[in-house]
Amino acid sequence: MNRFSVIALSTFLMALPACTMRAATLTIDQPSAKSAQATLQQINSQIENIYETASSVSMQSREPDRVSGQGEDLNDLSAEINLVGQELKALNSERELLPAWQIEAISAILPSMHEIAEISTDAIMLFNKSQVQLFASKFPAETDQIAAEAKKTATFLSDDLRLEKTQAKEGHLADLTGREVPEMLGQ
Repeated sequence: MNRFSVIALSTFLMALPACTMRAATLTIDQPSAKSAQATLQQINSQIENIYETASSVSMQSREPDRVSGQGEDLNDLSAEINLVGQELKALNSERELLPAWQIEAISAILPSMHEIAEISTDAIMLFNKSQVQLFASKFPAETDQIAAEAKKTATFLSDDLRLEKTQAKEGHLADLTGREVPEMLGQ
């Protein structure tokens, strides 16, 4: 188990100061914004993979004879979490160049990824300690919690990406027609 990787990610996510959550005051850099959007889409896909892996591990952990493949799944889970952490770190370092919606999305998923990393660290330690009786331990509940948090995070990010895509299309259509896009009801 590579639990030190997950612990390192947890430490990184805890170390991100809250003061970096301020809105960008500089001009938005379009190439950075486009690159960040592509990275956010990739992160969303990776978080969905975290959800699927955690769900699979949780289901397998409820069966006493299915312990053998769970170590590999936990390694995959750890690698995905670390990769998302590295990508979030890179995006966070460019926040001044990004549009407000991207900054808000990054700010919203950081705490969730921090929680996922913490729970994953606990799950890996529990797995290493009690492989023989995983089904009777807190391990299934912890992996369920990882899956639930990952699903919630992926849904949030997916919704933000879809909303931005829709708004960009509306803006493009407004530019083409020379008219303003009517406000949506309820906004």
